[in-house]
Amino acid sequence: MLQAFKDSFVQWNQRTNDREKLQHTYIVLLMFVVFLAGLVSLFNATRSRQLMYAALALIITLAVNFVVWSLLKTTLLDRLPRPTRRR
Repeated sequence: MLQAFKDSFVQWNQRTNDREKLQHTYIVLLMFVVFLAGLVSLFNATRSRQLMYAALALIITLAVNFVVWSLLKTTLLDRLPRPTRRR
């Protein structure tokens, strides 16, 4: 099972670009913080609320990241010449 996880991680690393990896990292981190806030809420509501504020900051960061990359892609990156591979 560990080998299957490693293989899927290697495939993910090869298939995605840096921007997508960053967005995936934000989403995984967000899910972890929300899960942690749920666990902490069983013991301390104040700390859980603070973790949810951190999750809100991650959501805002993710949204800004989406918007900035979309604007860059539509306005600038599509107009740049693509590098060609030498054979």
